[in-house]
Amino acid sequence: MADVEIVSIPLAKLILDDEVQQRTHIDPQEVENYAAFMKEDIPFPPIVVFHHEDTYWIADGFHRVHAAQKAGLTELLAEVHTGTKREAILYGHSPK
Repeated sequence: MADVEIVSIPLAKLILDDEVQQRTHIDPQEVENYAAFMKEDIPFPPIVVFHHEDTYWIADGFHRVHAAQKAGLTELLAEVHTGTKREAILYGHSPK
């Protein structure tokens, strides 16, 4: 995919959309574990988002976003691709 950059994105700009999420639910224990690590500044891989105009659709990293919110963070490192919600859905549901 072209036009990919890794930048820090404010959590408030991220769209958490159930249609895009590949898993059927958010695991609260996984969120708790991730949040504990984040509070200790343990690095995580960037989330993957698709950016179109002013919208950032999360394609991968829903648990990390919930954990960052729980840990009191205001931004996360993100791999930003150019694309719409459709591209985020396709990426999120494709085999990794």
